[in-house]
Amino acid sequence: MEKNILIDINNLSRVFFHEIGHFIAQELNYKLFKVGLGTEKIWIESKRFSNKIDYCGGVRPKKPVDYVDDGEIRKPIHYISNIIYGCIIQTLYLKSKEDYKFHDCFDYRDDANGKSDVEHFASTGKYFDGKIRKKVIEFIKNIYISRLENDKNHLKKLFLLEPTKFIITSKTRRKELDLNLLRESMSDFLVEHEEH
Repeated sequence: MEKNILIDINNLSRVFFHEIGHFIAQELNYKLFKVGLGTEKIWIESKRFSNKIDYCGGVRPKKPVDYVDDGEIRKPIHYISNIIYGCIIQTLYLKSKEDYKFHDCFDYRDDANGKSDVEHFASTGKYFDGKIRKKVIEFIKNIYISRLENDKNHLKKLFLLEPTKFIITSKTRRKELDLNLLRESMSDFLVEHEEH
């Protein structure tokens, strides 16, 4: 990143690991289930406020050349994993440092990193009624996150990644991540994570 831009490494890391969660889901959905094509791009954008710098980010999946967005979700279960996994990984990352809960991320609040994820999740009501969506969230909060949290050696491999190492320098506030370096650095973690 440019030397004249301040970096808030804590906020950058929070957003980095959130976007890495989406990346993990997209990559493993493709590898294990042949759903989607993996990840095309990850970006993190800095936003300056009066007294701090914060970040937002996004992950763009690869799409077939002939893809037409008709508003239908072809594989709703895999779509949900792509949506939710950002907050799962962010929660695990922040839980290792402070008292942090899944709903601190996955919430409609304006300051929640997962606000747009919650909105996308709510849009799956056409495929899953509210009771099923609630069961999914309860499973994640009460079982899945704890299961992952108990595998500390596995998570350590992920949380040792340094976000600034993957940022491709540009002259704009939006920074893309080097996906080739990211895939290489996460290859062992992704293979192990297939078991989760």
